[in-house]
Amino acid sequence: FLFSKGSDSVKSVVKTMARAHILDIPLCLFFLALCFLTFTEISPVYIVLLLVGGVYSISVGINNVLVYKLPYHIMDMRFYGKYISISSALVGIVSVIFSIVSHFAQSAFGFMPAMRGIYILTVVIWAVFLLVTFSMKEEKVKMPEKSKEKINLFKYKPFITLILPDVLRGFCLGIVSMAITIGYYTELIDGVSANYVIIITNALTIFGSFAFSKIARYMRDKNIILLCSIVLAALLPIMTVFGTGAFLVVYSVIYFFLIILNNIVPVTVTKIIDYKVAGQYSAGRMLLNTLGTSLAGFLCVPM
Repeated sequence: FLFSKGSDSVKSVVKTMARAHILDIPLCLFFLALCFLTFTEISPVYIVLLLVGGVYSISVGINNVLVYKLPYHIMDMRFYGKYISISSALVGIVSVIFSIVSHFAQSAFGFMPAMRGIYILTVVIWAVFLLVTFSMKEEKVKMPEKSKEKINLFKYKPFITLILPDVLRGFCLGIVSMAITIGYYTELIDGVSANYVIIITNALTIFGSFAFSKIARYMRDKNIILLCSIVLAALLPIMTVFGTGAFLVVYSVIYFFLIILNNIVPVTVTKIIDYKVAGQYSAGRMLLNTLGTSLAGFLCVPM
């Protein structure tokens, strides 16, 4: 919210995003410290976690605004959909590999020793990520003179029209992200089946991203969004009705269509908004999404 106003006047999107990620490191170092230290009182640890988590969340907030401006500066936007599907698939592949390595490391060395190595590796990966991000060649986006005029987001039609859909999408994302919690609460899953959920999530991130790249060739954006929304609306209410096996199957179908939806929405957004308002619009949209996700967290158990 605080960053949204100045986001559309940022001189270097690439460097600003990279610098914002410097705020990630306190949280990672904190978790690394937890792997070496023993505490008898949890309260001070929790307070520090809130502080470093808050710093990390500032980084997330800034990047949620700029991530939709970045593609304009580093790629040909005609291929944005293709690139985002490849990127999502690669994320899924790396996640699967990392999950497998983590599982075997914990089995071989124990939880804390394994996590020490994992968080040390995370710091190294973070440093490489920063170097790669800073190395991106940034092209200036040419805009007409009239684009310098200020736009009131609350008078901008695409934003006003999509306020309710953005909140509801966030609510849906929040419910799906708490699938393991919901499964435990309804006694449909335990520690073993919770691992299945994680494996399913990673695998479907890969398959869903590849499927999106194929589907996008034959269907219009709005039809893809409509199809995914219908499937989610139909299946979410019955996820906990028929037992553990059905829970995992229904969750799998839901997550597959959710991955496709998460891929198509950013692509569609770039087609319906002006670059000159991309920062403010993204900030507003992510605020609405986060509001929906937060509501899901509060209302999930009563529901």
